[in-house]
Amino acid sequence: MSVAAWTALIDGDHGVSREAKALRDALRASRRGTAPGAILFRRLWDLEQVFEDASSAGWDGYGADPVTQETFDTAKRFIEALPNTWPAPEISADPDGEITFEWGRGPDMVFAVSIGASDLADYAGLFGRVKIHGREVLSELPKVVLDNLARLFPRNLRSAP
Repeated sequence: MSVAAWTALIDGDHGVSREAKALRDALRASRRGTAPGAILFRRLWDLEQVFEDASSAGWDGYGADPVTQETFDTAKRFIEALPNTWPAPEISADPDGEITFEWGRGPDMVFAVSIGASDLADYAGLFGRVKIHGREVLSELPKVVLDNLARLFPRNLRSAP
């Protein structure tokens, strides 16, 4: 997309939905160089790309379940709740139709959260010789997610809420 087209998208008022307004606001913030806006925009962009690529049955060539709109919406709420102080996760689709967010600092320092259509999140982490896993309700961002991101990225702890 050209710079002129991006500018028209950012400055225009083409979308009327709440999501379109949020995306426009994130684009404006990213253009101004506001870090939180740029970080949120990148996360939402990556999530949208995963959804586009995996929203049809068999998207992986091996019969994978599609990522549904409900799963996308749940994952979007999760990513919007993440503090901008943490590095952006790698976002991918799973063959079972869930979306996974993964953060890593090497082969033995990894934390991942997998989200489906329900308001449940499965998580797993490897912190050296320590392994953790569990399931949490996503009525809000689970404290266990923040705690494990703090284990993975202790320098970011000072600026996290």
